Amino acid sequence: MNLVTSQFEKQDKSMEALTARSEVLNKEVDAQKDKIGTLEAALKNASDSFGETDRRTRELANSA
Repeated sequence: MNLVTSQFEKQDKSMEALTARSEVLNKEVDAQKDKIGTLEAALKNASDSFGETDRRTRELANSA
């Protein structure tokens, strides 16, 4: 994001600058969605393996 911001510093509101920022932010959102999906799968796996009340499952749920 810093790279995009520095490239368009003087043209802060140009369509090209806004599009570039949007693309970077969309990639960051997609990465966060992937991380959430991974954590949800790990939580389900822990819940299935150890039970919902197990310490390990609760710790994983709290970290998410």
